[in-house]
Amino acid sequence: MAEPPPPGPRPESEGPATPPSRRRVGAAVRGLAIDLSPLRTSRSFRQLWIGELISTTGRQITVVALPFQVFVLTGSSLAVGMIGLVQVVPLIAASILGGAVVDRLDRRKLILWSETALAATSGLLLLGAIHGEPPLWYLYSVAGLQAAFFGINTPTRSAVVPNCSPPRSRWAPCWPGSSWGSAEVRSISSA
Repeated sequence: MAEPPPPGPRPESEGPATPPSRRRVGAAVRGLAIDLSPLRTSRSFRQLWIGELISTTGRQITVVALPFQVFVLTGSSLAVGMIGLVQVVPLIAASILGGAVVDRLDRRKLILWSETALAATSGLLLLGAIHGEPPLWYLYSVAGLQAAFFGINTPTRSAVVPNCSPPRSRWAPCWPGSSWGSAEVRSISSA
């Protein structure tokens, strides 16, 4: 067995020693890093996370494009603000209903159904934009419908995460990717 080096100055060939304060800073930075092991170890979780990333990207595009379209059509800030009012009632009602429905139905089918419905409402908004100047009632009704589907989709996705994780996993009770994945998409889409 090799003997430890003698105390005293280090030879120049070894380089300078890392001060303890630098090691603590390095450990603190590593502690802040995002744990990506769930994405590497669980295929189900990876598929769910990638699907949410795609869905959130589309949602953020709609969040920017719809108010812009309404403002271009009307020139009214009040009309743009009405989008939020039109969306809040279906969103709250569907979220409450969605939480109860999630516990009774197959969550995978419900996610597929709600994601398909969200894509369909995005398609309706796209058709309205392609065909020229859609009436405001059309944009408001599609926006409200989309908010209702989003209200069903969100609790369903949140309820699926524990089923995607391995048993006794340290990340099973929560979804570490939901906040940072959505934050990445929101920061990219707002740029």
